[in-house]
Amino acid sequence: MTILRCVSLLKKNFKQQYLVFKEFSLFQSGFGISGAPKFGLKHSSMFIFKGFEKFIISENILTLNYFDCRQFKNPGQVKKTNNGDTMHYCYFDSPLGKLLLNGNQLLEGLHFPTGKTRIEPEKDWVYNEDLFLEAINQLDAYFKGERTEFDLKLNIQGTHFQKKVWQQLLKIPYGETISYGELAKRIGNPKASRAVGMANGKNPISIIVPCHRVIGKDGSLTGFGGGIEVKKNLIEMEKGIKKIKR
Repeated sequence: MTILRCVSLLKKNFKQQYLVFKEFSLFQSGFGISGAPKFGLKHSSMFIFKGFEKFIISENILTLNYFDCRQFKNPGQVKKTNNGDTMHYCYFDSPLGKLLLNGNQLLEGLHFPTGKTRIEPEKDWVYNEDLFLEAINQLDAYFKGERTEFDLKLNIQGTHFQKKVWQQLLKIPYGETISYGELAKRIGNPKASRAVGMANGKNPISIIVPCHRVIGKDGSLTGFGGGIEVKKNLIEMEKGIKKIKR
């Protein structure tokens, strides 16, 4: 068992099982797990504790059953270094409303202000436009009709099947649409149009990964996370600009 005196709790995430503390002193260490790594703890350092089973916090004393530890040299750099435990976000004012961009080191989410996939930044997210400047510039050019393709490094999270579908979305040309059945064929699974539709709906980086370019076999604008009206506007905008550029 390990008992620490904690000066300040910086972050908690019980779902992923970690707590982050700044400035503490180690009172007693006994892991109780054979082969567990040993490490030194320094005052005024910040640590992330993962893998604990039970904990008690009483009068700034934290008790953990077991944990792994990763040290960050400078706790003051947490919001600047874009480490894997800090989520950054910003907004982009588009003709469709304020788009929410989020990610750690790379963009991993682009969300519409309306529709069933609309989200709000979590309390521990850090506002940081600098991280998304290139994405903002390319989005601005896209809505002005100056850009028809995006050139951004993305951190897109999903299952192997979802990523296979999203990869094909990137190959649909600007101003064109295909059906869910056609998309299923392109991933080599022609009978999986329903599963493809579900994966399409789970796309976390809208517009840049153009899930709006997939429509029903009869040409209908089926479900879209940002709302049917948004999907319609995106398709019409692209087709209109493509006509002008011919």
